[in-house]
Amino acid sequence: LAQIEGAWVWLRPLALRHPLLRGSDLAQVVGRHYADAAVGELVGLLGSLDVFGDARRFVSSLGLGVWHLIAMPARGAASGSPVAVLQGLYKGLLSMARITAYGTSNSITKGVRYTRHTLESTLDPEVASALAAAPRRAGAASLGARRRDLVNSLVSGYVAVLSGLAHRTSASAALGPWVGAPAALLRAGLQGALLPAVLLLEMVESTAYSVRMFVSSRSLVPRVRVPRFVDPAKPLGRYDWLESYCRLLQASGANGLMHGEAFAGCAQLADGAFAVVTGASIAAFRPANRNEVADGELLLHLPAACVLCVRVDGSQLSIAHEPLEGVPGGRAGARAALGGGAAATSSAMEATTAGRCGWICVVHIHAQDEANAERLGLVLAAQLADAEARRASNSCLMIGF
Repeated sequence: LAQIEGAWVWLRPLALRHPLLRGSDLAQVVGRHYADAAVGELVGLLGSLDVFGDARRFVSSLGLGVWHLIAMPARGAASGSPVAVLQGLYKGLLSMARITAYGTSNSITKGVRYTRHTLESTLDPEVASALAAAPRRAGAASLGARRRDLVNSLVSGYVAVLSGLAHRTSASAALGPWVGAPAALLRAGLQGALLPAVLLLEMVESTAYSVRMFVSSRSLVPRVRVPRFVDPAKPLGRYDWLESYCRLLQASGANGLMHGEAFAGCAQLADGAFAVVTGASIAAFRPANRNEVADGELLLHLPAACVLCVRVDGSQLSIAHEPLEGVPGGRAGARAALGGGAAATSSAMEATTAGRCGWICVVHIHAQDEANAERLGLVLAAQLADAEARRASNSCLMIGF
């Protein structure tokens, strides 16, 4: 069957100014508007099918590339500087090349993948089993964790084809040599012709996918408007994309690790990562693809109860916390408590806590900018203040932090 991957659905906005309608009438107006908008997107969804090679994304990439080639030099010309015009022309050409290469490689990847799956479904079960059991090597992620080795797959496939030919020939010998043998030979010939075609299509798909991953960047994919979170107990506030997206990350990221926890705040980190703070924990996620929340990398997961102190320095936020349970003590154990990465790194230091000398862990979170670092720092500071209010008898004195 045909599949849709990463299709764009654009629903035109609905603007109602001071509507004097009953609730049922308002629901009808909203429902009719978005139903009409959805019907208009059906043609675009059909163009996004892999059987057509995602023609909609290909055409959109070509149009966007041409627009960048025109708009970027024009922006430089508006400034009146020849240098700005040349810079705009260079950026426009580079952007057009990248976007066009992405659209072309994406279309080839999806179209070839559909063709390969169709041909694989016509292979005999023994030939398909031989291909599945053939040794594999590292390949593109779209083909699974590992890709078939060409030579070994060909040998295993042709051995299965010859074995099937011998079996069918012997099974039809009772009918006479001129009855079953031609059909068995014809079937074996078709299987022998399909086998290299399937492997060749897999190589083409892998190459196109590699090109798509190389030229793709998060800036090429438009940011989707995430549905807002509505708290029934509070007035409807201004839409915040970051909060809406991070709430989805909290619910679905890392297999729902933080699902059900009380949301406290969030921030955007460096390298496309996001920090989510709840009443019970602090986490940093790096989604695998923009606008997606199910797959990704968990960079940091820290219980909020072990946080000791927070400091903001520019776009970097440092969190001192107690060593996590199950982690050996000392400098090595403190450094092993957290993972690293461009968005979060860890270190250790010696400190005096409540009159005792020991080790504490420090995680350094690199925000996208100073505003996001301050936003995250304020959330954590508020949590620390609430925690201190609950345990007023405890105190924390840190040296060298």
